[in-house]
Amino acid sequence: MKTSHIYLLMFCILFIPILSLCVQTETKECVFAKDCEGREHANCSGDWLCIDGKCVWSCGECSLSLCDCKCYLRGETPEEKSGKTCELDCLSKYNISGCKYVSGRCVPVYANRQEEVEGAECNVDDDCGTGGCSNQICGPKEKVKGIITTCEYRPEYECLKLTSCKCIKGKCKWEETEEYEECLEKLKNQTIV
Repeated sequence: MKTSHIYLLMFCILFIPILSLCVQTETKECVFAKDCEGREHANCSGDWLCIDGKCVWSCGECSLSLCDCKCYLRGETPEEKSGKTCELDCLSKYNISGCKYVSGRCVPVYANRQEEVEGAECNVDDDCGTGGCSNQICGPKEKVKGIITTCEYRPEYECLKLTSCKCIKGKCKWEETEEYEECLEKLKNQTIV
Protein backbone atom coordinates (compact mmCIF):
# COMPACT_ATOMS: atom_id res chain seq x y z
CA MET A 1 0.00 0.00 0.00
CA LYS A 2 1.34 3.41 -0.90
CA THR A 3 2.24 5.83 1.84
CA SER A 4 -0.17 8.45 0.51
CA HIS A 5 -3.04 5.97 0.82
CA ILE A 6 -2.10 5.23 4.42
CA TYR A 7 -2.06 8.96 5.27
CA LEU A 8 -5.44 9.42 3.59
CA LEU A 9 -6.87 6.48 5.50
CA MET A 10 -5.52 7.82 8.81
CA PHE A 11 -6.91 11.28 8.02
CA CYS A 12 -10.36 9.79 7.40
CA ILE A 13 -10.26 7.68 10.55
CA LEU A 14 -9.13 10.58 12.77
CA PHE A 15 -10.79 13.68 11.35
CA ILE A 16 -14.12 12.63 9.83
CA PRO A 17 -15.64 11.85 13.25
CA ILE A 18 -14.42 15.24 14.49
CA LEU A 19 -15.82 17.02 11.43
CA SER A 20 -19.16 15.30 11.86
CA LEU A 21 -19.46 16.94 15.29
CA CYS A 22 -19.39 20.30 13.53
CA VAL A 23 -22.46 19.44 11.50
CA GLN A 24 -25.43 20.58 13.51
CA THR A 25 -28.25 18.13 13.84
CA GLU A 26 -31.73 19.39 14.51
CA THR A 27 -32.91 18.32 17.93
CA LYS A 28 -36.55 17.66 18.49
CA GLU A 29 -38.26 19.01 21.57
CA CYS A 30 -40.85 16.28 21.42
CA VAL A 31 -42.10 13.19 19.69
CA PHE A 32 -45.42 13.09 21.54
CA ALA A 33 -47.48 15.88 23.12
CA LYS A 34 -46.86 14.39 26.58
CA ASP A 35 -43.13 15.17 26.10
CA CYS A 36 -44.03 18.87 26.43
CA GLU A 37 -45.75 18.67 29.83
CA GLY A 38 -44.32 20.90 32.55
CA ARG A 39 -43.13 23.66 30.20
CA GLU A 40 -44.25 27.27 30.48
CA HIS A 41 -47.13 28.24 28.22
CA ALA A 42 -49.63 31.00 27.48
CA ASN A 43 -52.17 31.79 30.20
CA CYS A 44 -55.17 30.07 28.61
CA SER A 45 -56.81 26.70 28.92
CA GLY A 46 -55.58 24.36 26.24
CA ASP A 47 -53.29 21.45 25.45
CA TRP A 48 -49.77 20.76 24.29
CA LEU A 49 -49.33 19.65 20.70
CA CYS A 50 -46.17 18.21 19.18
CA ILE A 51 -45.90 19.65 15.66
CA ASP A 52 -42.83 18.81 13.58
CA GLY A 53 -40.82 18.05 16.72
CA LYS A 54 -41.66 21.35 18.42
CA CYS A 55 -43.86 21.84 21.48
CA VAL A 56 -46.79 24.11 20.67
CA TRP A 57 -49.34 25.24 23.27
CA SER A 58 -52.77 25.47 21.71
CA CYS A 59 -55.21 27.75 23.45
CA GLY A 60 -58.00 25.75 21.93
CA GLU A 61 -59.11 28.22 19.32
CA CYS A 62 -60.85 26.46 16.46
CA SER A 63 -62.09 27.49 13.04
CA LEU A 64 -64.73 25.96 10.80
CA SER A 65 -63.50 25.53 7.24
CA LEU A 66 -65.96 26.65 4.59
CA CYS A 67 -64.04 24.47 2.10
CA ASP A 68 -64.82 21.08 3.70
CA CYS A 69 -66.99 21.90 6.77
CA LYS A 70 -64.40 20.36 9.11
CA CYS A 71 -62.95 21.86 12.28
CA TYR A 72 -59.30 22.88 12.50
CA LEU A 73 -57.04 24.70 14.94
CA ARG A 74 -57.09 28.42 14.15
CA GLY A 75 -54.71 29.10 11.29
CA GLU A 76 -54.80 25.52 9.99
CA THR A 77 -57.93 25.51 7.79
CA PRO A 78 -57.38 24.86 4.06
CA GLU A 79 -58.45 28.43 3.26
CA GLU A 80 -56.15 29.95 5.91
CA LYS A 81 -53.20 27.92 4.61
CA SER A 82 -53.82 28.41 0.89
CA GLY A 83 -55.49 31.84 0.86
CA LYS A 84 -58.34 30.58 -1.33
CA THR A 85 -61.94 31.48 -0.58
CA CYS A 86 -64.60 28.82 -0.06
CA GLU A 87 -68.28 29.30 0.60
CA LEU A 88 -69.82 25.96 1.60
CA ASP A 89 -72.97 26.39 3.68
CA CYS A 90 -72.01 24.06 6.53
CA LEU A 91 -75.17 24.89 8.46
CA SER A 92 -77.64 23.79 5.81
CA LYS A 93 -75.48 20.98 4.40
CA TYR A 94 -74.27 19.34 7.65
CA ASN A 95 -76.10 21.26 10.41
CA ILE A 96 -72.72 22.47 11.74
CA SER A 97 -72.78 25.97 13.19
CA GLY A 98 -69.19 26.19 14.42
CA CYS A 99 -66.37 24.44 16.24
CA LYS A 100 -65.29 23.95 19.83
CA TYR A 101 -62.04 22.78 21.41
CA VAL A 102 -62.49 19.65 23.56
CA SER A 103 -59.91 17.20 24.91
CA GLY A 104 -57.11 18.30 22.63
CA ARG A 105 -59.02 18.57 19.37
CA CYS A 106 -61.51 20.69 17.50
CA VAL A 107 -64.99 19.22 17.18
CA PRO A 108 -68.13 20.48 15.41
CA VAL A 109 -71.00 22.17 17.21
CA TYR A 110 -74.34 21.25 15.71
CA ALA A 111 -77.04 23.91 15.28
CA ASN A 112 -79.92 21.94 16.72
CA ARG A 113 -78.07 21.64 20.01
CA GLN A 114 -75.46 24.24 20.73
CA GLU A 115 -73.67 22.08 23.26
CA GLU A 116 -70.55 20.08 22.49
CA VAL A 117 -71.06 16.64 21.07
CA GLU A 118 -69.14 15.02 23.90
CA GLY A 119 -70.51 11.57 24.61
CA ALA A 120 -71.51 11.19 20.98
CA GLU A 121 -70.13 8.17 19.18
CA CYS A 122 -68.37 10.47 16.70
CA ASN A 123 -67.39 14.10 16.19
CA VAL A 124 -65.87 13.92 12.70
CA ASP A 125 -66.26 11.61 9.69
CA ASP A 126 -62.86 10.03 10.40
CA ASP A 127 -64.26 8.65 13.68
CA CYS A 128 -66.54 6.36 11.63
CA GLY A 129 -65.74 3.21 9.67
CA THR A 130 -67.30 0.16 8.09
CA GLY A 131 -67.26 -3.44 9.20
CA GLY A 132 -68.83 -6.80 8.62
CA CYS A 133 -68.00 -9.35 5.95
CA SER A 134 -69.51 -7.17 3.20
CA ASN A 135 -68.65 -3.84 4.88
CA GLN A 136 -72.37 -3.32 5.40
CA ILE A 137 -72.09 -1.99 8.97
CA CYS A 138 -71.43 1.71 9.63
CA GLY A 139 -70.30 2.66 13.13
CA PRO A 140 -67.46 3.98 15.28
CA LYS A 141 -64.14 2.76 13.79
CA GLU A 142 -62.95 1.09 16.97
CA LYS A 143 -66.20 -0.84 17.42
CA VAL A 144 -66.81 -1.99 13.84
CA LYS A 145 -63.30 -3.24 13.07
CA GLY A 146 -63.83 -6.28 15.29
CA ILE A 147 -67.41 -7.05 14.29
CA ILE A 148 -67.95 -10.49 12.79
CA THR A 149 -71.00 -11.07 10.61
CA THR A 150 -72.20 -13.88 8.40
CA CYS A 151 -70.73 -13.70 4.92
CA GLU A 152 -73.76 -13.30 2.75
CA TYR A 153 -74.32 -10.77 0.06
CA ARG A 154 -77.65 -8.99 -0.16
CA PRO A 155 -78.72 -6.89 -3.17
CA GLU A 156 -79.00 -3.70 -1.06
CA TYR A 157 -75.29 -3.92 -0.23
CA GLU A 158 -74.63 -2.88 -3.84
CA CYS A 159 -76.25 0.49 -3.01
CA LEU A 160 -73.62 1.14 -0.32
CA LYS A 161 -71.16 1.96 -3.11
CA LEU A 162 -73.24 5.12 -3.68
CA THR A 163 -72.87 6.46 -0.15
CA SER A 164 -70.33 6.65 2.65
CA CYS A 165 -70.25 6.08 6.38
CA LYS A 166 -70.15 9.54 8.01
CA CYS A 167 -70.59 11.27 11.34
CA ILE A 168 -74.05 12.82 11.16
CA LYS A 169 -75.27 14.71 14.24
CA GLY A 170 -72.95 12.75 16.54
CA LYS A 171 -73.81 9.29 15.14
CA CYS A 172 -72.08 7.17 12.51
CA LYS A 173 -74.60 6.65 9.71
CA TRP A 174 -74.78 5.95 6.01
CA GLU A 175 -75.15 9.31 4.27
CA GLU A 176 -78.56 9.46 2.59
CA THR A 177 -77.45 10.64 -0.83
CA GLU A 178 -79.92 10.93 -3.68
CA GLU A 179 -78.20 8.10 -5.58
CA TYR A 180 -78.27 5.82 -2.53
CA GLU A 181 -81.98 6.45 -1.90
CA GLU A 182 -82.80 5.88 -5.59
CA CYS A 183 -80.88 2.60 -5.58
CA LEU A 184 -82.76 1.34 -2.50
CA GLU A 185 -86.09 2.41 -4.00
CA LYS A 186 -85.27 0.63 -7.26
CA LEU A 187 -84.48 -2.59 -5.36
CA LYS A 188 -87.67 -2.24 -3.33
CA ASN A 189 -89.74 -1.91 -6.52
CA GLN A 190 -88.00 -4.94 -8.07
CA THR A 191 -88.93 -7.18 -5.14
CA ILE A 192 -92.57 -6.04 -5.14
CA VAL A 193 -93.17 -7.20 -8.73
